[in-house]
Amino acid sequence: MRYWIKFTKQDKQKYISHRDMHKAVGRVITRANLPVAYSQGFNPHQKISFSSPLELGVASKAEYLDLELTEELSNSDIVKKLNSHAPVGFMFIKAKALTVKPPKLMAWIELARYSLEINNDEGISETINEILNKEEIMVEKRSKRKFRLQNIRSFIHEIKFCDGKLDVLLQTGQRGNLKLSQFIEIFNELSHDSLDFSKFIKEEMYGNNLSQYITPFELLDQLKK
Repeated sequence: MRYWIKFTKQDKQKYISHRDMHKAVGRVITRANLPVAYSQGFNPHQKISFSSPLELGVASKAEYLDLELTEELSNSDIVKKLNSHAPVGFMFIKAKALTVKPPKLMAWIELARYSLEINNDEGISETINEILNKEEIMVEKRSKRKFRLQNIRSFIHEIKFCDGKLDVLLQTGQRGNLKLSQFIEIFNELSHDSLDFSKFIKEEMYGNNLSQYITPFELLDQLKK
């Protein structure tokens, strides 16, 4: 039985790499004594996969994993068992059994929403409008050991400012990716004032289904209909 599970990656955990996070979550699964399925072959490994890698140093309220178990457990029982062995910074929020065959998380997710607190918001509206009105924003991207310029304007889907927080929706995943640190660099370059970003965090991730961007769990609900 396969499950999609949502969890957080905060506090000191935001400084571990995607590979180390994979190992850490794998240990939690083992300690929780979940009946996890293993691959066949000389070096069997847990049947577990994750959504798009999170940039080092960025916290998240919305990471997702795909976990296969050899026995069916209740969604609440899985969450309870995982949280009883999770280190500080990891908190498992929700699990949902897959009653249909969904796409792979990493391939399906296309957007990530972030919130960033700003200590000095003077001139921020002008900077937001300047970015949204541009047709081109060129950045240097690395590909196969080479650097090339790429127009990433289409990777910035939304920018909003409210109550001292900047809310941004950025492209992520296999169809294109804009790191939060790259967006901050672009924003500061175009800003006429020195902005102090703090406490930035990933709030949610989305993929496209029927021309609508929805969360992974919303996708599962739609596929069941």
